[in-house]
Amino acid sequence: DGRLVKAGGNVVKNVAGYDLGKLVSGSFGSLAAIVSATFKLLPVPVSSETLSAAFQDRDAVAAAVARLTDSQLDPTAMELHATHGPNRGATYRLLVRFATSPAAAAAQVEQARALTGGGEVISADAETALWRRYHGRTLVSAGTLVRMTWLPAALPHVLALVEEIARSAGSAELVARAAVGMGLFRIDGGVDFQASAVDRLRARADTVRHVTIQDAPPEVKANVDPWGPP
Repeated sequence: DGRLVKAGGNVVKNVAGYDLGKLVSGSFGSLAAIVSATFKLLPVPVSSETLSAAFQDRDAVAAAVARLTDSQLDPTAMELHATHGPNRGATYRLLVRFATSPAAAAAQVEQARALTGGGEVISADAETALWRRYHGRTLVSAGTLVRMTWLPAALPHVLALVEEIARSAGSAELVARAAVGMGLFRIDGGVDFQASAVDRLRARADTVRHVTIQDAPPEVKANVDPWGPP
């Protein structure tokens, strides 16, 4: 109704009204427009190193993620990129970044390398270029792009579900925040298959939740609710 309301305070630990802030920001402008926000800032880390590890087996990469999340390591990013293509099966790439003091970053990346069973350590300009390429890439294609969430411990089941759909689609791609339990899933194939794949994901509430369409052909959106059941 046009009123100005305020939630929370200027102290980060002041969480009074925090749920209202989540509600408003999650509505993407449909409930209100955010006209002022307070952010917590951190200085740019002195040093950063990234471990890039490749896997051919979904159980192996899921086990590596589990070992990393169960450890005392403190990565600033843990990204899993899974691609499925016709006649070449599935490939998995895990990127684990540590940004802190030079000694701590070097020590943690070596511990992560031991937990994942190997991989390439990337730093300096090569690391900057790696993340620039990674963030600059796009999943949007002729297919349907879906956002979904899951319990981090359910990652093995999520990868199995993605592979199951990919086998029928011919090709698919997943970019996941491995330690958080959230990802973007691109589904290829015919329009009818893309629509049915979204329904299949939503039917697997034991594995993935909050399946929403980020981008899709108009024909898919005409047959599938982009937001799904509440």
